[in-house]
Amino acid sequence: MANKIFKIPKDVEILVYENNKIRFEIFITDNKNYTIFNHICLEINNKDELIKKCKESNINFFYVNKDDKKLLFIKDNFGNLFEIK
Repeated sequence: MANKIFKIPKDVEILVYENNKIRFEIFITDNKNYTIFNHICLEINNKDELIKKCKESNINFFYVNKDDKKLLFIKDNFGNLFEIK
């Protein structure tokens, strides 16, 4: 997953802290030369409409397969990464 999302060619430990309102995923690595893991996850009602707007605005998006799920990520023109649920 780290390679697919962040272009890091090795497994990275992830700690998850959550309650019924918020979820944090903390990425643990011993190498400080890698790209940062900062990203925001947003839950929306209509992914298809968002993808349409991304295409119209030339905003990059990509999918990552995780187990039986297909995760959607958007990278804006400033390099900000958004996970969309």
